[in-house]
Amino acid sequence: MRQQIVRHGAAAVVALHALLAPAAGAQTGAPATDPQVVAGETGRRMDEFLSRQAAFGFSGQVLVARGRDVLLHRAYGWADRERRRPLTTGTRVGIASASKQFTAAAILRLEQEGRLSLRDSLGQHLPGVPADKRGITLRMLLTHTSGIRGGFTEDFDVASADSSIARLLGAPLTGQPGSAWRYSSDAYNLLAAVAERVSGAPFERYVETALFRPAGMRSSGFWWQLRGDTGAVAHAYRGWRDRGSPALWPRNWRVTGSGDVVTTAADLYAWHRALTAGRVLGRRTLARYLAPQVPIPESGGLSYGYGLFFGTSERGGAFYEHGGDTELGFNAAFYRYPSTDGVVIVVSNARDHGGTSARQFVQAQLEAMLFGADSLPLPPAARPFTAGELAALAGSYALAGGGTLHLVSDGALLWAAGEGQAGLDLFNPREGGEGARRAGERTRALLEGLLARDLAAFDLALTDSGAVHRAGYVAEWRELLAKEGPLHRFEVVGSARSGSALVTFARLHFLQGSRTMSFRWPNEALGRLSGTSVPAPSFPWAYPAARGAGDELIVHDPFRGRTIARLRGRPDGSLLVERDGMRLETGPVRRTGWVPR
Repeated sequence: MRQQIVRHGAAAVVALHALLAPAAGAQTGAPATDPQVVAGETGRRMDEFLSRQAAFGFSGQVLVARGRDVLLHRAYGWADRERRRPLTTGTRVGIASASKQFTAAAILRLEQEGRLSLRDSLGQHLPGVPADKRGITLRMLLTHTSGIRGGFTEDFDVASADSSIARLLGAPLTGQPGSAWRYSSDAYNLLAAVAERVSGAPFERYVETALFRPAGMRSSGFWWQLRGDTGAVAHAYRGWRDRGSPALWPRNWRVTGSGDVVTTAADLYAWHRALTAGRVLGRRTLARYLAPQVPIPESGGLSYGYGLFFGTSERGGAFYEHGGDTELGFNAAFYRYPSTDGVVIVVSNARDHGGTSARQFVQAQLEAMLFGADSLPLPPAARPFTAGELAALAGSYALAGGGTLHLVSDGALLWAAGEGQAGLDLFNPREGGEGARRAGERTRALLEGLLARDLAAFDLALTDSGAVHRAGYVAEWRELLAKEGPLHRFEVVGSARSGSALVTFARLHFLQGSRTMSFRWPNEALGRLSGTSVPAPSFPWAYPAARGAGDELIVHDPFRGRTIARLRGRPDGSLLVERDGMRLETGPVRRTGWVPR
């Protein structure tokens, strides 16, 4: 199959009415020095889909292949939005829990070398294992049937590997070892410790010499090894929040073996090719590695093996895969379809404002195209904004009804978020109506009582039916006061629907800082208070906007395939907002120094 090499330069320059300054070239995410493969009609369609996704915030590398025929290998979006540094096919990206397949392969390689057995117990390889965990086998750890708790991988406070292992071993079990499947990142931390002791080398060194090098993975390693080399790795993003570069993060022992690999889509493809060619694991070991071991209850037919999930898709047939997601922003999908030798790899450095990863949606669309879907709905045709356009548009716009539309720039993308009830309704397909008004009033009454230090306000919110839960709510509130100091004032932001319930968001200002808190009111806010969350997102919805035709701004939800609103700039600096056939006019932009939280 002949491969077409595509080099993308700057996009066309178009001015955005009188609202925008003259536009510089818009970066599409791939400089001319970064050749990227788009082969045949299937590759072209995939590239069009992802290029449109990138305008609305998708950022990452994609590689799709059938056997040795690479249909698509491209990078999209940004490695560093503030500095407008494009993400390339050579930029390293964190893959979160997709790292577990390498830990499993390392354990199987050690078994192949005769240095351990999957039947070995944890107590045979680690010192100080408590009696309740001493009999857990390596196979149980690999298959998530050990009863070891799930894991808290965002913990950067553990000072050493030994203290991390001590914490894991000291935690209570979630169930009898071997009795049930329950996903556990902590189990893979323990496997990394076992591999280190058995191999006599640091875990990372063993993985590099036994797995990465034989596979030809020249750009793979672990985030703590980057040691300040920020140019080699992508920043991680959640919505408009830059969570920074792994090259500057402290070492996190809690992700060793479970989520700290940084790599590229090309290296993951090299791993796949090396495995299937028998260059990493022997034939019998590989057969065990690529076989399901335990069924996953209530999963729709999925099973788990050694660091891999197994299942069947409607289009692609049998597959094995492991993805990953981290709250810091990195996410990945790595699917292999043995009957066709198909491969779909997605590595991304961004999640949306609410924490949703792009990888599942993107993988599903690419799978459909790979296996013959004739036509799929595409995101609207748009392009990212130039730096000048972002500077001209970012700010706050007053909405009728007292709400506010915020357009937030993160340096490369523009995000639309609503504040106040009118602002929330703007981005909510099911507006709050009378229930939203009632939920806001009930939240305001509760907070006015708490502002006056009257805990009896909980009695009114919980009613008699929820009185049994009063102590828990009071304890949560007192814990919040202990951390933040007395409550000085609050603002009710607005309410949004969640099924038949209304969730009200309020911004609370304490002596030592501000928090956003949510309050859940069931049955159209006629029921009692049924839940709170601290911290809640400052805005329940924030969607990326991109530049459409002419002077149009398109606000689009790329994960659900729906356009939220279309905005047009006006000569006086205001916006015309169109949504679901409704037209709203905003006031002119305000530069008020508002900083998104």
